[in-house]
Amino acid sequence: MSKVIKSDHAFTEDEIRYLLDRNQTRLVAENAAQFQAEKPQIDPEIVRFIRSLSDEEVAKELATHGLSKDGDLKAQKYRLATWLDENQKG
Repeated sequence: MSKVIKSDHAFTEDEIRYLLDRNQTRLVAENAAQFQAEKPQIDPEIVRFIRSLSDEEVAKELATHGLSKDGDLKAQKYRLATWLDENQKG
């Protein structure tokens, strides 16, 4: 069974695993190079704060700031970290 993976975003870990299983190392490397520069550098203090939160605390922080609780915990933590980083600088 085949899977269509568009190169209009940074590949997810599942997409990378799928492509590498099919010897698509060049495509994975090109995608990483293209989208690596787009990743924001989050303040290390915020990263430490986010890592210290329990699952329940992450949900509470998201609700406090009116952010979506969609996605897995990793996506939620990333959403919260980027929001805090952007609003801290603002």
